[in-house]
Amino acid sequence: MHRDLKPENILIDSTGHLKLTDFGLSKGKTDGESYKWLKDYYKSEKKDIEEFKGMNGKRIIGSPHYIAPEMISKGQSTAAADWWALGIILFELLMGFPPYNGESPSEVFENIVKDRKEAEMNIGYNDDQISPEAAELVNVLLERDINKRLEAAKKIREYEFFQGVNWDKLREEDAPFVPQVSSEADVTYFSEKKMFELTDYSDNNSNKMKNVIDFKTLNFKSLAEKNKEDVINATRKFNRMNTVC
Repeated sequence: MHRDLKPENILIDSTGHLKLTDFGLSKGKTDGESYKWLKDYYKSEKKDIEEFKGMNGKRIIGSPHYIAPEMISKGQSTAAADWWALGIILFELLMGFPPYNGESPSEVFENIVKDRKEAEMNIGYNDDQISPEAAELVNVLLERDINKRLEAAKKIREYEFFQGVNWDKLREEDAPFVPQVSSEADVTYFSEKKMFELTDYSDNNSNKMKNVIDFKTLNFKSLAEKNKEDVINATRKFNRMNTVC
């Protein structure tokens, strides 16, 4: 399990293909034992992780907007949660903002558990709509029954949204967008706007710094409106490439 899938952890490499990053919260199985990836690195760097409490009072980790409902209400942490997060990401890429929002983590959690979306998908084939094929994929990934969600994930490549995709030669295909970078250290494409605020959690025993989401200043709708033209142009380019978008 990655346990922290979100757009910030999915980067575009110099060839235009995706790379999954930040496995600090990941858990895997080996010989029946759970372990955390990069544990020694995080310990040596004295890095902290975001921790929240769900409705069951148990600690959950990750980023609020992308946490599956069963993790919040029941403390269930399975691979199904990663597929839910992927569904949230797809919704966000298509709509411009995640489906469940709020002014605090607890409000986001409540909206996720009670399935109170900020907006429904506008389905159709116009420039400002989401295709039925894309909507179907989002909906099966945001299935609230984890068993049905996992069953859908098993046949993910068969969905019409991915029609025409050659999975075996995916990284050999030309990407629709290739970053123009001057070096491996080029950060031109990273926004200068601070999406997080640094908060000091100090007490008598420690002086810890944690990155927490600034829910008051983060405006998903304004970001979506700002990027609307780029989204439409990218959609048209995908359509010209005969890719269901």
